[in-house]
Amino acid sequence: MDNSFNKYFLEKKDIIDKALLGVLPKDNRLISKAMRYGVLNGGKRIRSILVLAAAEASGASYKNILEIALAIEIIHCSSLIHDDLPAMDNDDYRRGKLACHKKFGEDIAILAGDALLMYAFEILANNFQKYQIKSERSAKIMALLCEAIGSRGVILGQVLDMKSENKKISLKRLKEIHSLKTGKLMQVAVRIGAEALKLNTKQIKGLEKYALHFGLIYQIVDDILDEIGTKKELGKMPGSDKKKNKSTYISVCGLKKAIKLAEKEAEKAIESLKVFGPKAERLRQLIFFIKGRSS
Repeated sequence: MDNSFNKYFLEKKDIIDKALLGVLPKDNRLISKAMRYGVLNGGKRIRSILVLAAAEASGASYKNILEIALAIEIIHCSSLIHDDLPAMDNDDYRRGKLACHKKFGEDIAILAGDALLMYAFEILANNFQKYQIKSERSAKIMALLCEAIGSRGVILGQVLDMKSENKKISLKRLKEIHSLKTGKLMQVAVRIGAEALKLNTKQIKGLEKYALHFGLIYQIVDDILDEIGTKKELGKMPGSDKKKNKSTYISVCGLKKAIKLAEKEAEKAIESLKVFGPKAERLRQLIFFIKGRSS
């Protein structure tokens, strides 16, 4: 990651972190503490920065969709709380700290994840009102988001992922799982930002393709790091996927082929940004930042 992008990334991360701190509940109720813990316990803020960078690629100010970026980040954090539960991935650590259920108990963690999901929709509704986004467009954005994170998107991907444990699956099936589990939220992140900014069809399709390939790169790199990375890089113990007999890009096609797959997905992601020209440079750099985590 070059110095200019490093500065850009840290600036945007700081904007997101400060905005999240400002928007989350500030009272001392147990549920509020668990919600704050689940969101403010670190994280790269990749999904929310993706929203801001996509807005800039289209020539728009990110300030108009900052709340959309926050909502996407909060939805992601909600899913992580649930993913870590004993009935799901059964992880004790997240981002180098105790998982929410280890800190507050399973009951509070489940409710905190639910509460964050609802809170994200509240933030979105307030954004639509603030910027006077018409009801038809607001309804379309909400429908796109519900589909992406529900039983045809992220949740379906999680179900397929869990049911693929201790089984041999094809590369095609693995891509389908992660296109849903990881890619769908990234796709909808740029899509609802594009809808709010009224981008044209070519721009929307370009961003969606970019986000899909970006999500696959992200997952491939995650799998590589689980194989060869450290606890510091992962924020949890490496090798956990292997211990649980989860289907990963390493188990399905091996380390060398996984690295080549990440390269191919990167090429496809870059190709999809042609419609934006030089304005999409930050989105291109974001690809190399993600890939660089495993190099």
